[in-house]
Amino acid sequence: MKRVENLSLDGEWDLINESKSINISTIVPGSIYEALIDNNLIEDPFYGEREHEMSWVYDSDWIYEKKFKINAEFLQFSNICLQLKGIDTISDIFLNDKLLGSTKNMFITYKYDVKSLLKEGQNLLKVIIRSPTEYALKEIEKYGTKLHNMMGIPGIPYLRKAQYSFGWDWGPKIPDIAIWQSVDLIGYDTVKIESIYPQQTFNYSVNPLKIKSANEIENIHVNSVSLLVKIQFTVADPNLTLSNYTLKANLKGPKGELLFNETKIDSAEVQIKLEIKNPQLWWTNDLGKQQFYDLSVEIYGDQMIDYQKMRLGIRDIKLIQNPDDWGETFYFMLNGIPVFAKGANWIPIDSFIPRGKKLSLYQKNLAYAKEANMNFIRVWGGGIYEDDLFYDICDELGILIWQDFPFACAIYPIHNEFFESVREEAIQNIKRIRHHPSLALWCGNNEIEYLFLGYIGLYHMFNPKKI
Repeated sequence: MKRVENLSLDGEWDLINESKSINISTIVPGSIYEALIDNNLIEDPFYGEREHEMSWVYDSDWIYEKKFKINAEFLQFSNICLQLKGIDTISDIFLNDKLLGSTKNMFITYKYDVKSLLKEGQNLLKVIIRSPTEYALKEIEKYGTKLHNMMGIPGIPYLRKAQYSFGWDWGPKIPDIAIWQSVDLIGYDTVKIESIYPQQTFNYSVNPLKIKSANEIENIHVNSVSLLVKIQFTVADPNLTLSNYTLKANLKGPKGELLFNETKIDSAEVQIKLEIKNPQLWWTNDLGKQQFYDLSVEIYGDQMIDYQKMRLGIRDIKLIQNPDDWGETFYFMLNGIPVFAKGANWIPIDSFIPRGKKLSLYQKNLAYAKEANMNFIRVWGGGIYEDDLFYDICDELGILIWQDFPFACAIYPIHNEFFESVREEAIQNIKRIRHHPSLALWCGNNEIEYLFLGYIGLYHMFNPKKI
């Protein structure tokens, strides 16, 4: 029984256009436009009106190819999974000329069992990314409606792709085509950690919601926090005897203090509890320090099989909506203290997101936000569920996050295939970022309701007999 192993397929890939007239090297994660600029095949699309010369790029299909070697030892794993964390957007995926599946959502991680297809020595992974604009036009034909939207290209609401990339009031019409997140092979034998969900329950000296006067705030103290850690596993064999495995959880505090607990695994989801006395709290940058605890979770059989860790901030965030003389309140309470929210709207750091990350724009722009005395950032619904780095930096800088789901200024489809895709993207991304202390709120969308109501009103105006 071996330890779970990740084999990265990031780095250099080949990029080929559908007519085979272009065959260049590119870096994954990355953007097709980065590759074309680096190889002098296009000029900077942000200069003048050059964005209007880019339609041949996004109206075409492109092929990403990766040749990689696998040794005999890796092939000994009982299970090997290919994990693609982000394909932008419509694609077919082939391993050694066998179709694994197709993608239609840039916000979803796709996984495929590839144990039987891999071979010792050289292998070939091929991702054919289809034109997003051509796909949108086919969806219009399929469903018989364009769907109203604020973007410059018809049919875009059918695509689970960052909406800004098709043009916005602040940005150009340059929809990307890319493997924009990492690609990995994951080998495991029996069981591996799938997700970790730490839930915090605060024990206050005084109930903050019952305080009547600002003078009483200084009496608030957090005596302890119960940390309930929920761990989900991927179990290779449903007949596996899970009781042969042990789960261990370790929590290291800001001052080096250690908490530990362990339990036998009895199902594919296990809970383990840790009690933190007099915790060191995480605050926004205007209210205090950003203290962190390091949580590690390990699975043991006859040896350690899998291991994951995450950084936690111990904090209690509430949105307070109580009746008042004007309707109801709308403010956030952090660790029992009302927060005066000061912030801004966050759009993607670059039209080509991987490029912006490589240029360290996350660090630079969020540092500027803190310098401007911001304690809140709203991730706008026309963009993306942000990169892990974004949330890590907001944690470090003491900036809370209002997170929109990526829907903006459009009427969206109402068919089941679309619903199921959105459901999966929501589950995956909520699980991915829910542990961050900076995450304050999830919001459904950006400017959808008023647009939908206006659309319905116009429909009834011109079709009164159908009311």
